Amino acid sequence: MNLMKLLGNLGNLSKLQGEMQAATAEFAKRRFDGSAGGGMVTATVNGASQLVALSIDPKLVSDNDRELIEELVMSAVNEAASKAKIETAEHLQKTLAEKLDLGDMSGLLGSFFPKT
Repeated sequence: MNLMKLLGNLGNLSKLQGEMQAATAEFAKRRFDGSAGGGMVTATVNGASQLVALSIDPKLVSDNDRELIEELVMSAVNEAASKAKIETAEHLQKTLAEKLDLGDMSGLLGSFFPKT
């Protein structure tokens, strides 16, 4: 990475901030799915990590195993949220690198974003 290029781009920080906010808002519309129990529970979160859908197989409910349902729901939601977090971070990292024309920034920003 070229440090002089990075320092030169810092003057455009407010413009960059606006572009990053737009990219974040656009990415928040995406959906990420997670499942547990062999698909008996599925959860969908958006790019803002908000739960937007949850499906529980009726057979699971009819078994009246509340603890199992709770476990599977947590697992499915956590899987979906993890996917959203990782893909959002990768998207923002890529957008930032492109806007600043810096190439691969994973070395610089790697500690701030989750590993895939």
